[in-house]
Amino acid sequence: MTADIFYWISLLLAGLLAGLLAGMFGIGGGLIVVPTLSYLFALHDPDGGFRMHTAVGTSLASIVLTSLPAVRTHHKAGFVLWPIAVALAPAMMIGSLLGAAAAAALTGATLRSLIGVFIILAAIYFFWIANPRPAARCRALSD
Repeated sequence: MTADIFYWISLLLAGLLAGLLAGMFGIGGGLIVVPTLSYLFALHDPDGGFRMHTAVGTSLASIVLTSLPAVRTHHKAGFVLWPIAVALAPAMMIGSLLGAAAAAALTGATLRSLIGVFIILAAIYFFWIANPRPAARCRALSD
C-alpha cells in the first residue's frame, strides 16, 4: 500500500512540476515527466525493456491535454505568434512521427542514453549559449 501511495504522489508531483515548467518555459514533459515515469516504471518492472518507450509515449499523451490551457493563457497575454505556430505545426507533426518511429527502433538503453544526452545539451545551451534577449528577437520576427 505504501508503494502505491508513493507512486501516485510521485505522479502528482511530477505532473504539477511539469505543468508549472510547461506553462512558464514551454518545457516539462521531456525533462520532468519522462525521467520520473522511467524511474517509477523501473520500480514496478526493473527488467522492462520498453519502459523508456512507455515513459515517452505516456508523456506525449499527457502533453496533448495539458498544453491547451497554457496556450490559452499565453494567447490571452498576447504571447503566441499564431502565424509562426501554424508554420511550425506541419513540420513538427512530421518530425514527431519520424521521431516516434526512430524511438521505436531503438533499445530502451539507447533511448535512455539519447534522452540523457539531449537533457545535458539543452542545459549547456540554456546556461552558456542562448541569447539573453530572445523575446526582443521574437517580437522582431512578428513585425
